[in-house]
This record gives sequence, C-alpha cells and structure tokens, in this order.
Amino acid sequence: MSILKELKQYKRICIQCHDNPDPDALASAYGLYCYFSYCGIPATIIYGGNVRIRKYSIELMIEECGIPISYVTELPACDLLVTVDCQYGSGNVTQFKAEHIAVIDHHCPIRNYAAQQKVTHYFVDENYQSCATIIWEMLEEESVSTREFIGLDTALAYGLFIDTASYKDLRNNVDLQMKIALNPDVELLEHLEKCNIKIEELGFIGNALCNNWFNEKNQWMIIPMHPNCDPVLLAITADFTQQVDTVKLSVAYTENIECYYFSIRCSYSRWNAADLARQIAAGVGSGGGHRMKAAGRLYKEKFLHGGTKQEVEALLHQRIESYCEHALQESAQYHKDI
Repeated sequence: MSILKELKQYKRICIQCHDNPDPDALASAYGLYCYFSYCGIPATIIYGGNVRIRKYSIELMIEECGIPISYVTELPACDLLVTVDCQYGSGNVTQFKAEHIAVIDHHCPIRNYAAQQKVTHYFVDENYQSCATIIWEMLEEESVSTREFIGLDTALAYGLFIDTASYKDLRNNVDLQMKIALNPDVELLEHLEKCNIKIEELGFIGNALCNNWFNEKNQWMIIPMHPNCDPVLLAITADFTQQVDTVKLSVAYTENIECYYFSIRCSYSRWNAADLARQIAAGVGSGGGHRMKAAGRLYKEKFLHGGTKQEVEALLHQRIESYCEHALQESAQYHKDI
C-alpha cells in the first residue's frame, strides 16, 4: 500500500511546511492538499515559527498558484499531521503535538530518535532532489494527474527549480521526468524564477562577497551576510561562490534577533555538507540537509556570552576547520590502507 493510501484513512488532515517555507515546501504541501481534496478529505496547510512569509516571490507563488496556507501558533484540530520537506522533531520546523504524524521529505534522516518514535507514517528518501518530486511521483502512482489542479504544475516546477539551483544541479531520473511531464504556466514560472532578489538584496550579496574569509589551505569560505536578511539569500550567495575554481566549501550566515542562520554548499567529494551542518550546530542549534547542500541555525541563548558575532565567528572557524581536517585525514588513512 502506498503512503497516500495509508493517509486516506484519516478524516481531517493538517499539512505542515517547515518554518519560513520555501517553494519546495509550498509545492509539496499544495500537491498533498490537492490530492486530499480530490479524495474528499478536508485538509489545511500551515506553517509556524517566528518569521512570517515576507519574500515577494513566495507571496506571488502563493497568490498565483492558489495555495491556501496559514500561519499558526497552535495546531488546528486534525486527525493527522503531515510534515513535508522537513522532518518532525528537526530544528527548522515548529513541533506541534499530534496523535498521528506522517513525514514526507527528501533530506538526510534526522537523528532525533525520540521525535521519530512518534511518527506513524514515514517516507524519507534523500535521493530525490526535491520533495515536490516525491509528491508528483506519489500522485502518478495513484493515477491522479497534476494538470487537474490550478497552479499545481507551476508550483511543482518552481519547487524543483529552487532546490536544484535553477536546474543547474538537476540530474536524477525521477526529477528530470517530473520536469519534462509538468505543464506549468510558462509566463508565471519565468516571472517567479527571475524575482528571487530585490535590488537592495543585490547590495547585501555584493558586500558579503567583498567581506568573505577564505581558508587557502583547505579552500573553504565563510561569508557574513547582512543582519536579518532573508535566509534564501544565504543559499543564493553560497551557490554563487561554488563557481569559483578554488572554493570547495562555502558557509554563508546571517544574524537575527534569536539566532544565526547558516547555509552550506560543498563541491568536494570528501566532505559532506549535512554532516558539517550537524557538527557546526552541535550543542548550540540544529542543522542538516544533503551531501552538497545543507543549512541550520545557531541559537544565541546557547552561547556563553549571548551569541555575539565574535563568538559565532570563532565557532564557525573552529568547527569548519576541525571537520575539514578530520575528513581529509580519514580519507588519507583510507587510501593508505587500501
């Protein structure tokens, strides 16, 4: 039995995106919402956290694709909570108490065993490049066409676009199959693809790139972004630096009132961005992702002196260098042994 058939047994379903949802989370949630509506099951889409959606491209996607999402501080009445593009118990999603929980995600499995024990239905596969692809494939298996729902093809295509760095990283078969099969609103999709950065945010990126710190020995870079900037800019900036011939690893970060967000991009096979994210955040936050892409947050209250910029910079330098050196030593020992 497919996981969608398993979920149909519930009468009221709440679909939760991670905090400050991105296009992939929204597309995945909307795909599930359309499926449950098709089956006559009441469903709602929600997100929580301390940051409301404020990015123009996200707001435009929600409006033009007709995604009925609501910001909440308490879980609405439901029989099942489904988290999409995130995992129950991870640091990037508000944890609501629910009797039955399902997880659908494409990131590396988290190591919060206590939280995972509460999950009734679980589908996590990091081989997919977007969670939207997982939802599309599930709908295909149920013989439910995405073209029956207004805005869904465009939402799914945009989710894939963002999670594959403007399709530059697009390589997996199922993700490619979805891109080919979808029939999005081309004009709207092109507009969404081209409105990720405001003019003032372009200045933030330029200043950050001019003030980067580069480790020449192991070729990793730290990029301090403008305080309170949209976390999406971290990923965009880190992606850009991976085009530099001598940069194997990039970590962009920004400060807000409660924490520091960071985003990692890695192009070196001997390093794993998700492992590094967890190591950076150990004891002071949370992190995870994929081998080449990861992200996390560092909570100021966890630091001895309240999370000053100097404290956080020192932690980033020490933990990135420690991780890279250890990984290189392990690799050298492995090749020596064989």
